[in-house]
Amino acid sequence: MKKQIFVDGEYQYDYTLNGKIHTLSYSNTEFWAEHVRGIVAFEIKDTGDNLNIITAFNKKQMDYIDAERMLILLRIIDPVVYESSTKEIL
Repeated sequence: MKKQIFVDGEYQYDYTLNGKIHTLSYSNTEFWAEHVRGIVAFEIKDTGDNLNIITAFNKKQMDYIDAERMLILLRIIDPVVYESSTKEIL
């Protein structure tokens, strides 16, 4: 299964599911520099009990863009929508 992922109305990523591995790849569009087009941006393996991060460029810390990519994949894997709000205390 392959899907196109749009962020803020722009086609930015491709999503594929191969067995239990969820992959987010950079699209082959001019949105990305040529050297990253089509390569894997982030992968998560669903073991049934856990979600294992396979690819985050082997970093011990995750920057904000990696966190955004992980969030995109997690929303695809489990599309439950949570609503949050804040309340001011007077």
